[in-house]
Amino acid sequence: MRYMQNEKGNALLLVLLVMVIMSTIGLAVVSSTIGGAKRTTVRTADVDITYESIKAMDSFTAGLSDQLRTNAQLALANVTPASIDILLDQAGNTVVEQVKAENAAIEDIQVRDITGEYSIDKDIALTRVLSVSITAKENEGAAVSRTAHKELIVSPLPSFLKYALGSEKGRLSLNGSPHLEGNIFANTLSIDEKAHYLTQNGTNLSQQTPKPSISGDIYVGTPGSYTDWDFDPQALTNVLVPENFYHEEVPGLKNDSQYQDVQFSQAYTEGRRAAEEKTKFLTTLPVPDNPAKNVSSTSEKLTTYETDKNGKSKRVTLSLSEYEAIADGLSDVDYKGDAVLEPRGKQIENIRVKGSLTIFADHDLVLKNIFVSGGTLTIVNRNSSTLQLEEQVVSDGGILIENEAGMIDSKEAQLYDDESITINNESQSVSFYSISSHGNITVTNHSGTVELMGPLWTQEHITLHNEGEMTVDFPNSDSNTVFSGEEMKIMSTGTFTLKNHLVSERSITLDLSDKAALEGLILAKNNINLYVQDSKKGDIYFEGSLFTDQNLTIQGNDEKSSHSENDFFSIDATMYAREKTSISNLSIRGWNDGQLVSLSGDSLLITRINEFQNLEESTEPRKGLYVPDLNENSTVQPLKGFFYTDKDVQAGISEPAAELYGVGSLFLVDGGVFAKGDFIVNAVRGETDGFNIQSAIPSLSRQDGHYSRFIIQYDRNILLGQLDYLPRVKYLSVYSDQLTVQ
Repeated sequence: MRYMQNEKGNALLLVLLVMVIMSTIGLAVVSSTIGGAKRTTVRTADVDITYESIKAMDSFTAGLSDQLRTNAQLALANVTPASIDILLDQAGNTVVEQVKAENAAIEDIQVRDITGEYSIDKDIALTRVLSVSITAKENEGAAVSRTAHKELIVSPLPSFLKYALGSEKGRLSLNGSPHLEGNIFANTLSIDEKAHYLTQNGTNLSQQTPKPSISGDIYVGTPGSYTDWDFDPQALTNVLVPENFYHEEVPGLKNDSQYQDVQFSQAYTEGRRAAEEKTKFLTTLPVPDNPAKNVSSTSEKLTTYETDKNGKSKRVTLSLSEYEAIADGLSDVDYKGDAVLEPRGKQIENIRVKGSLTIFADHDLVLKNIFVSGGTLTIVNRNSSTLQLEEQVVSDGGILIENEAGMIDSKEAQLYDDESITINNESQSVSFYSISSHGNITVTNHSGTVELMGPLWTQEHITLHNEGEMTVDFPNSDSNTVFSGEEMKIMSTGTFTLKNHLVSERSITLDLSDKAALEGLILAKNNINLYVQDSKKGDIYFEGSLFTDQNLTIQGNDEKSSHSENDFFSIDATMYAREKTSISNLSIRGWNDGQLVSLSGDSLLITRINEFQNLEESTEPRKGLYVPDLNENSTVQPLKGFFYTDKDVQAGISEPAAELYGVGSLFLVDGGVFAKGDFIVNAVRGETDGFNIQSAIPSLSRQDGHYSRFIIQYDRNILLGQLDYLPRVKYLSVYSDQLTVQ
């Protein structure tokens, strides 16, 4: 058994086994190292080539912008909807070659016109949408490629419309914790963690907040490009530090070399002139002939002879009423004196009265060519009859028409009076073709239907008061404008429809509730007041444009206690106020996918929007999502529009161009707000509790993780619309949409 204890040769086997194991481990390590090196090479190439594609996209955007600014053929004055496609294609090809020449990593650049995918009429609009794809490829080693894609919008819109918030030449002060979803423009920026506000007795107080949040970039202009003012970009970089922003999320800083400022005075003058060219009305009203002024005696046909008790015949002049009772119709009569008629016949025509005339219609009746001088013409329709006015109804001492029951149809009759015209409809319907006066015109509809279908003109005041259904529409008239030399007032608590322009040498006030449709221009030399109350979304809308030489007020009702906003005004319009614009206590929505663009020469005031209201859910769902998900059924609705004030910085005057609050108010804007001068925003986050602002606003500990009470969410659709009367710019601009890399 000695051989079983012999261990010779075991050492050799052990050594061989260890060598095999070590070799295997070594090969695995080498393989892993090589694979890791390859993966690192691929990742490095991926990062590098992604960077190259993005850099090339930036170069293409900048190159196209430069072409639009410097290429004389592309100057806005030389471009038409018919020529822009060819010119833009040529400019794009030039930029493509430049980008390829300066970057060897670029494999392919594709530029496609996708304007047809949007609601843009290329036959009348200069706006174009380009889809740009740039592929960069690393040909050495890993052969990685990446494609950057972006949509570029080429548009003639002024620069302020591409920002959620901005101040051109003043200081943009973000006090507290507003949230801005989109890019902002600020050459000078200050940030204060405290939101400032006023109590009801005017005391200035402040509340600490978790600071502002910006989901976008901050853009500045080009230093040295301003003729009377400049700024220091370094001062702005000192503000852009983590400790100044919500959750320490610092926005990027970029330069807007395309920025074009608004020449407000020029824009207002040119826009108003263009609007006035669309209105059609007589600047001076010719006075129609009134033959009643020449009546010196009563017509011979009203003279009859009576025999007295002595058998003698004597001459007697009948009253107009007495004559109508015995005559076969009343026609072609001169009458001197006051008269009251209750006609038995069906028609009265060619009547000339020197005095006052009152006509009571108790059955169907036609009045044709009625002339009164030196007194009042009164026409009363009774007993559900139909009263028809034809040709001319003329007076110089006032016209009063009352429809107690039944229908009045003026067909194409012309109503004129030197002093005043008053129309009252108690029920059923009335329609008038032409109403003109050198005095006041008043139309009141207590119930039923009123149609104003022709020229409505006066040198004095116009007052329309509607509680039923009223329509102002001149489809078959040479005139398309309601004109007043003095104040114009339209008040409606029923259904009101306006299909024509409004022009006043003084002020215009529209006080509307329930339902109203306004389509056309509104032009006034004094203030314009738009009051909207007790309406649902879409029930009251304005589609057109507005110009006032003074102030514009858009206002709803003051909703008390916890009542949510119920004053909705839908707008698709450009509105200019040469002086101030004030908006309060209502929700402004877009109409037909449009929006409001408001431009003010002086300060902008937007107050008491969703005052002391809260979002249905005020807690932010997770980090980075700072805009609530609202829909048309949400209790709280944002203002839909872009708001601009041209008020500049003035030496020695501390009042800002705009000062907006999201403290007691829940200030939500779907669009943008921009000021030429100083712009101050004050805001807190979270929910209010109660209606005393000092105790209602949340403490700092109850703000973090909650939506701001001041949110502006930029709406890019403004770049794709075809808006009238916007300020003119010198050249087309490029607006970049979101970048993706694949």
